Amino acid sequence: AGAFIERPAAAAPAAPHLNLDGTPVQTVKEPAASAEGLSMKAQARRKAEEHALREKEDAKRQREETKKQIERDNYARKHDPNWKTTEGVQKGGKDINTFRGKYGEDCGGG
Repeated sequence: AGAFIERPAAAAPAAPHLNLDGTPVQTVKEPAASAEGLSMKAQARRKAEEHALREKEDAKRQREETKKQIERDNYARKHDPNWKTTEGVQKGGKDINTFRGKYGEDCGGG
């Protein structure tokens, strides 16, 4: 009754591009919005945003360094037997003589 009709085998799925070691090739796509496609105003805005971000990160890093320095100074102040108050913050030297301090409230000017 029926003769077998030989059909071509289904095409095998295309093998992904492979490197020599058998790993799949990875392609890096360029960002969709490149600098060439932006107007000068948009480029300037982007540059300003990047600059502001850099400034913010630098300020944060500086604050962290300052905090660490304060902690080190505080530890040294508490644990160093040679630490004296003259090394810390204090009112030092002689008093500042003002006109009012020198001549009083009502004695100045004649």
